[in-house]
Amino acid sequence: MRATLLLDLDETLVSTAHLQPYFTTNEGKEYIANNINQVPTELKHPELLKLVRSYHKYESAIILTNSPPAYARNLLNKHGFPADLPIYAALNKPHLPLLERMLREEKINREETLLIGDSTIDVLAAHAINVASTAVTWGTASTVEQLKKAEPQKIASNYQDLEQAISDFEKRLYSYQPRLDPDNYLQIDNRIEQQGELEFNILNLGKYTPYSRGNSDQFSKDFMRFKKSKNYTLDQIRTNARDRFFYDGQIRDGASFLSAISYFIKLATPHLDKRNIPADTCLIPLPNSLPEYCYKTDINLLFTRDLAKLTGKKVINDRIAYRLEPVPEAHLGGSRSEERHYISSGFQNLEKINSASQVILFDDITTSGSQLKAFARMLRF
Repeated sequence: MRATLLLDLDETLVSTAHLQPYFTTNEGKEYIANNINQVPTELKHPELLKLVRSYHKYESAIILTNSPPAYARNLLNKHGFPADLPIYAALNKPHLPLLERMLREEKINREETLLIGDSTIDVLAAHAINVASTAVTWGTASTVEQLKKAEPQKIASNYQDLEQAISDFEKRLYSYQPRLDPDNYLQIDNRIEQQGELEFNILNLGKYTPYSRGNSDQFSKDFMRFKKSKNYTLDQIRTNARDRFFYDGQIRDGASFLSAISYFIKLATPHLDKRNIPADTCLIPLPNSLPEYCYKTDINLLFTRDLAKLTGKKVINDRIAYRLEPVPEAHLGGSRSEERHYISSGFQNLEKINSASQVILFDDITTSGSQLKAFARMLRF
């Protein structure tokens, strides 16, 4: 059989990691879409163009990207890909709704479809729609160890490995297999609904105001840098990597990510100190919307470790609460219900908090408070 190939674009087909600052502002997105021919980019491997062209002849190649549509089309045109190559852009991988639309529109036979990408997000997208995946290691988003945690069917370290993986799939030597990793975690069943009302306090360090027409307060700027820091390695953060962005026609350097982390530690420390919280209090970071291996740094865990050192509180060096399945963020249309956290989360190392007199849960942002409530309820259960 001839497989249908679902291909990621950035860092899978074309080297584009250096373009990231453009995507931090609407002005930058528009600029890079209209001026991609003036910015250096290159194919990851010359044979990739031949591969896509050969499968396109049989209507068996489709591009899946989270990047904006105009940018994606212009980048592909720049490098000679077929002008009528199907593109599903702004896809919000690995979340399901737009992926399901693609399956319907392209009339995909899942058993004959192989997704190829360079990141854990691509692999999790394949799991979301139950198709086989081959992860390539030549991108910059994920390490080999991170890719393994996402559980692709194959990992290719060079083009020859990829060619072999496609050939083996077409010979039906392997097929889609569900993830096994979630079975290694304690998950809470529906008996949690039998609990009564839960009493707890939410301590906010400030109020985030979305950027609008050049107006943004310092707290909100530092908050966004804190959020972005998870996409940088710990070494990059420690060596003062900066928040680079496109504004007024050029790429600019903002403040360092380390300064944003320090800013919030300084805000949080006096709040803990003045409440006379016992020394055996345990600080537990909550997960982000994707599993922790989808990010370059587990910034919430790093933050609680540093905060505990300064306040003399107990800290667990291992993560306790995990995201096992991706959940869409609330501002992107994700559900705000507690149930979504029950079914997408799990725990390890719970015995390490048995001696704690109380627990403080750390979340980087709260809107309805559903994640805090859900994890507090699960831990109590």
